[in-house]
Amino acid sequence: MMFSSRRFFLPLALAAAALVIGGVLRLPFSVVTSEPPDAGGAAISSQQRPLQALYQVEERALKDGWSSALAETAGSIWWALGDPSEAVAYWQMAGDSEAIRRRLAEAYLELGEWGLASDLLRSLETGADDSTRAWVATQLGLMHAASDPQSARKWLEQAASAESGYASSLAALINTLSVTSNPVRIGMALARLELWQHAEHAFMEAPYDPVALAFLALSREQLGKDGSVYLSAALRLGENDSQVRYLEGLIYRLRGDYEASLAAFIQATALHPDDPALVAELGTAYQHVGDLVSAERWLQFALDLSEGDSAYGARIESLRTEEATLRDAIATMIDSVPIPESETIP
Repeated sequence: MMFSSRRFFLPLALAAAALVIGGVLRLPFSVVTSEPPDAGGAAISSQQRPLQALYQVEERALKDGWSSALAETAGSIWWALGDPSEAVAYWQMAGDSEAIRRRLAEAYLELGEWGLASDLLRSLETGADDSTRAWVATQLGLMHAASDPQSARKWLEQAASAESGYASSLAALINTLSVTSNPVRIGMALARLELWQHAEHAFMEAPYDPVALAFLALSREQLGKDGSVYLSAALRLGENDSQVRYLEGLIYRLRGDYEASLAAFIQATALHPDDPALVAELGTAYQHVGDLVSAERWLQFALDLSEGDSAYGARIESLRTEEATLRDAIATMIDSVPIPESETIP
C-alpha cells in the first residue's frame, strides 16, 4: 500500500511511512498479472510486457466474451500502465466484490473523484476485515482532513489503533489535527508526508490565502500537473510574502529552471534576510547554477544565523558531493512556521 501520488520527484526518505498508508501502488507488471485467470482456466504469463498481455486479454475476450476475471486483469494492466481512467472502465465490468470496490476506490482517489471514492470507501466499512477497515479509515481521514478535521482525526485514530503499523505514519498528522483546523496548516502536514493528492485537496480549502495557493501550485507540480495558474494567483496576492517567494523558488527548481529559481530565492531572502531557511535555500540555488563560491558563502551565513544548526553544517559539508534535496527544503519551510495561538483548538 502506498500514497496516492503517481509522480515522485523527492527522495523517499519516508518510504516506510508510504508503505503503510493506503492509496495507489504501481506494482511491477509481473505482480499485477501473477495469477490472471480466465474462463478457460489458462493463465497469462506473469513476465509478459503490459501491452502484449493486454493484447492477449482482449484477444481472449473477443473469442470467449468478457468474464469478470478478464475484466479485472485488463483493469490491472491499465493501472500498471498508469492510466486509472481505463482501469476504472474495466474494473466496472468485473462484478462486485470487496477487492474490486477497493481497487475502484483507489482509482477514484487517484483521479480526484472524491465523492465516488467516499461512497465506495463507506461501502467497505461494514463486513470487511480489520486490515481493510483500517485502510478505509485512513483514506477517509486523509480525504476529509481539511474539510472536516475533527471527523478526520477520529478516522485516523481509529486506523492507528486498529493497525500498529499505521500509528507512527499517522502520528504527525493526527497531532496537527488535534491543535489546528486551519486548512493551510493541515495541507502543510499532508505535504510533509508527500501526500500530494490530499495536500492539493486541502489547499483548495483556502483559495484566497497566497501561501495556500503557492503550496497548491507546488502540489500540482508534484502530481505532474501544471501549477502555473495558482502560482500566478499566489504572487498577485502575496508578491512581498517571503514564503510565497520561497515556494516559487522550489517550483522553478522542480521544473529545472534554475535561473528562475535563483531569482525567486533572491527575492525571498531580500524580504526576510534573517531567516536561515531562506538563506540556506539561496545557497542551494546558487549551487544549482554552478556558483559554488556563492553557494558556500550563503550556506555559511545560514549556519551563522541558526547559531550552529547541524543541518546547515551538513549541507555545507555535502556541497561539493551531493545536492540538497527538494524534500528537505519543503520540510524546513513547513517546520519553521509556528502555529499562532489564535489557530489552536482548545
